[in-house]
Amino acid sequence: MIIHSEVQGIEGVSTHSVGYDENRKIVISVEGLKKKPYKKNNNNSNNNNN
Repeated sequence: MIIHSEVQGIEGVSTHSVGYDENRKIVISVEGLKKKPYKKNNNNSNNNNN
């Protein structure tokens, strides 16, 4: 909750929480930017199927 309170005073930045209990996390976002979906890079250079 302290982070939420502090970040609220920064213009152009917003926060929200996700998860529950010990798995609760804060998400800090810059307002006005287009949101891109997160994609985990599964390319493993050690995994060659040749």
